[in-house]
Amino acid sequence: MPLDRFQEMQIFTRIVDRRSFTQAAEDLNLPRATVTNSIKRLEARLGVRLLHRTTRRLSLTEEGEVFHLRCIEVLGSVDVTTGYFTVQVGAFHDRGNAERLRERLSASYSPIFIQQYDSPDGTFYRVRVGKISGEDSARGFGEQLRSKEGFAPFVVRLDEPAASGAH
Repeated sequence: MPLDRFQEMQIFTRIVDRRSFTQAAEDLNLPRATVTNSIKRLEARLGVRLLHRTTRRLSLTEEGEVFHLRCIEVLGSVDVTTGYFTVQVGAFHDRGNAERLRERLSASYSPIFIQQYDSPDGTFYRVRVGKISGEDSARGFGEQLRSKEGFAPFVVRLDEPAASGAH
């Protein structure tokens, strides 16, 4: 499943902010290859090079500067305080590992999702916990998972808007 354009913009802006593919990948709890391939696909789709990359330096091209400003504008227009969120607590190549984690957590948390994600590095099974209204509440829940379970949580917005009447 390819990343959507919103996710591509988030990845791109994080790379620019951190001036590092590796740091952006760590911040977003994504494999570095996923971040790298996302930018390659984005540049191919746009037909322009967005970043100058060397082993020691990362900088924006002219087109990259324009696109970065547009990304900030678009991402800033999203109201992150509304909608539903979940907390990712793990990602595994082996679905069995994801199932075992879900089973271990199911006694204490609900709902627990396993989301299949196909990347250039292979298939990953992401384990996500909860359906929480509002990003701040989801971050608080993530911190609770960190302290109680020892996870490095990653808050993810679900596509479903808060006004949908979901339970």
